[in-house]
Amino acid sequence: MPHAPADPLLILLHGYSNNSGELAWLGEIFAEHLPKARIVRLNAPFPHEEGSGGFQWYSLAGVSPRNRPGRVRAARSSLDRLLQTTIAEAGLSDRLERVALIGFSQGATMVFDAVASGRWPVGAMATFACRVATARPFAPAAATPMLLVHGLEDEAVPAWNSLKAWGDLHRAGHPADLVACAGVGHDISRAAAAYAGQFLARHLA
Repeated sequence: MPHAPADPLLILLHGYSNNSGELAWLGEIFAEHLPKARIVRLNAPFPHEEGSGGFQWYSLAGVSPRNRPGRVRAARSSLDRLLQTTIAEAGLSDRLERVALIGFSQGATMVFDAVASGRWPVGAMATFACRVATARPFAPAAATPMLLVHGLEDEAVPAWNSLKAWGDLHRAGHPADLVACAGVGHDISRAAAAYAGQFLARHLA
């Protein structure tokens, strides 16, 4: 007989210089749509280089469009270890279809890279304000639904990052959902968070 579906695991990655508390409110919204889900918010592995008390997934000192992809690739191993441990603790190492990866800003960059590189064939992905730094062509698992959310007034990470990635995914035969938020800057609107919660529930409930 087939196994009953395991309760889903949602893993949230915060932005540069912040910590896991940044996305606590987002997890609460997701819980409304997936009340049985286990929600884990991870701290990045490196202390923020400017001493804010927060954390970073990779350094932004001297970062440029040319060297950013290399920094993301170098950060893969530390993220992968965190994900492996978190997923194993939830008993889902062999049930990645029950796992979702969600990230904001620098955390979104790492989440997108984890999925678009093909390393993590999870059950769903959602990014907010993602600066894309993954080499094209993207190679996500065919079964992973992807959602890209971006504020059109984002001056820190311009929205064209998500819009271009969405187009590239479609041309590669991997349709993704896109939510472009008018009047929203480098932030997550509650309406977009609710939409993401519905997206995750649709694919993981």
